[in-house]
Amino acid sequence: QNNLLYKKVRIEPGKNGKTKDFYISSINLNGEWKKGLSRTSKRFLYRINDVLKAIQEGKEIYLVEGEKDADRLFREGLIATTMIEGAGAKIRPEYVQQVQNAKII
Repeated sequence: QNNLLYKKVRIEPGKNGKTKDFYISSINLNGEWKKGLSRTSKRFLYRINDVLKAIQEGKEIYLVEGEKDADRLFREGLIATTMIEGAGAKIRPEYVQQVQNAKII
């Protein structure tokens, strides 16, 4: 619906000697950005509109580590997605629901 719910922010350099870090920021009830997601925040897979269209068309969906990987595959004509929490995250029930009946690679 083109409503911005949250964003993932990249920080360089990262903490503790890392080359990069990320954090998620969401809009609170006052319309201000705050770090983190609330427990009630709706979460969607990256490029969800492309993913849903591909599922309807019976195409394969690639589940990859991050947004950069998903964008790279998209440029190659493939449909790819990732979870906003990153590669180490547990797969949340809403993500499973979003790709129901999909061919996942």
